[in-house]
Amino acid sequence: MLKRLLSFPTMLGAMLVGAVFITARSFQVDPDLWWHIKTGQNILATHHWPTTDPYSFTVSGTPWVAYEWLGEVLLGTVARFAGLRGLDALLMILGAAIAVALYAYGTQRSGNSKAGFAAAATLLVLADVSFSLRPQMLGYLFIILTLIVLEQFRQNKPRALWFLPPLFLVWVNTHGSF
Repeated sequence: MLKRLLSFPTMLGAMLVGAVFITARSFQVDPDLWWHIKTGQNILATHHWPTTDPYSFTVSGTPWVAYEWLGEVLLGTVARFAGLRGLDALLMILGAAIAVALYAYGTQRSGNSKAGFAAAATLLVLADVSFSLRPQMLGYLFIILTLIVLEQFRQNKPRALWFLPPLFLVWVNTHGSF
């Protein structure tokens, strides 16, 4: 167990997580974050999805569907119980999960942990542009998890496909990237 914990692939994964925590300080706060949080908090308070736009000044009351309701509930819950520090921690956790998942997929696909590390390290270079705390971060994670499952299926592990229906159920209610 200790030998596996101190292995080279594990060290590479730990380096990626460390890099996410270092670079996460430069991630941008997206202006949409605040209405995602408010929508999630409204859903939690009223126990139903909004059906009209409550935020727009020019078209207030226009029919609206909150497609990302589950991601917004997550953001609203974290904001309510942990505040800005909790939201910052959530961003770092999601960033680390995405980096580690991409590392796992790259390693699985190539059979080489160094290639998986290179793929994930490249992601971190580009993450500064697209990593912001929004439901789309969950979409990034879900697409990589889907690729991991499909790769397992390709490697003659058909039972892995049973992971996809629950993943898709969560994904479709979390972000429109589904």
